[in-house]
Amino acid sequence: MNVTIRFFIDEETLTMAVRHCLHFQIEPSFPNVKKAIRNAVLNNGKSIIDFPESWGDDLMDVNQVEVDKVLKFLMPVLGF
Repeated sequence: MNVTIRFFIDEETLTMAVRHCLHFQIEPSFPNVKKAIRNAVLNNGKSIIDFPESWGDDLMDVNQVEVDKVLKFLMPVLGF
């Protein structure tokens, strides 16, 4: 049996997913960011969507300039 769960992510959750990829040196491509969000939801429940700060403080060490550069590329792909 397959189950599909759809949810909308906000800009803050997307930013934290990009930070996650950069922090763990994973290429911040669309599939990897999507996978990071999916894994965070699986591990932490829906609260990760409601409270993006639940991703962890260690992600805040990522350079904001790099995060902005990736977001500038990903936002049109994601429809933001």
